[in-house]
Amino acid sequence: MGPQKMENAGAFDDPAKAGVYRMPADVQLPRPTREAGTLALWRVDLDGVRDKVEFLATMAQVLDFPDWFGDNWDALKDCLTDLTWRRARGYIIVLERCDGFAQAAREDFETALELFRLVADDWRESHVPFWVLVGGAAAQEFSLPDLVQE
Repeated sequence: MGPQKMENAGAFDDPAKAGVYRMPADVQLPRPTREAGTLALWRVDLDGVRDKVEFLATMAQVLDFPDWFGDNWDALKDCLTDLTWRRARGYIIVLERCDGFAQAAREDFETALELFRLVADDWRESHVPFWVLVGGAAAQEFSLPDLVQE
């Protein structure tokens, strides 16, 4: 599935609050739309992903990375801090069913979470919200803060 556009984003509009969070089961994501000036939303299903190579390939496919994506952590960070091919007011990546990846490749999962934190920090400097919401038990195990919606 390609990116979805979002409107009525509410708290997701605030770059100061953006970052990497544990996604509650009852999260209220904004309604998908394709209108300009909205937030981009990608749902990344990691069911069956068990290592870095599969994780990077899944991210590249779902986020429709450009051909220059280099299948490594640096290239992932470069793509996520660029996103010129998906201009939006902000970005939300939902990582679904990531427990298998987190268990099979704990170190790689931790690296991905840290990379997402760095990307959110980079976007925050430009006043653009960048969110990564992590679903499943892995978010609890890795002590991610809870997403609190107002």
